[in-house]
Amino acid sequence: MTYKDFVKEIAVQSKTTERPLAIDDIRMVFDLTREVLIDALNKGESVTIRDFIKFETKTRKGRMINVVNTDKQAYIPDTIVAKAVLSENFKNEVKKVCEK
Repeated sequence: MTYKDFVKEIAVQSKTTERPLAIDDIRMVFDLTREVLIDALNKGESVTIRDFIKFETKTRKGRMINVVNTDKQAYIPDTIVAKAVLSENFKNEVKKVCEK
C-alpha cells in the first residue's frame, strides 16, 4: 500500500463522522506527524504512540572494515540511526488477523 492509497483509505473509513475527512487534511496530519517525529528524534527524544509504535535513535559504534579486493582498511565513524519498535499489542493483533 502506498502513501497515497493509505491516505485514501483513511478518507473512506472516516465516513463515521457527519462528513468524511478531506484527503488534504489527512495529508497535512501525516506531514505534521512526520515533522514532529523528526524534530523529536533530532533532539534525542523518543516518541511512543501507545499500543502501536515507539520511535527512537540508536548510535551505531564506529568500526574498521576491510575494503573488498584490496588489502586496505577503512574507518566507519559512529552513526546515529532511527529505530522503530512495534508494540506487543500491535504485533499480536496482526498475528491474529494473519492466522485466520
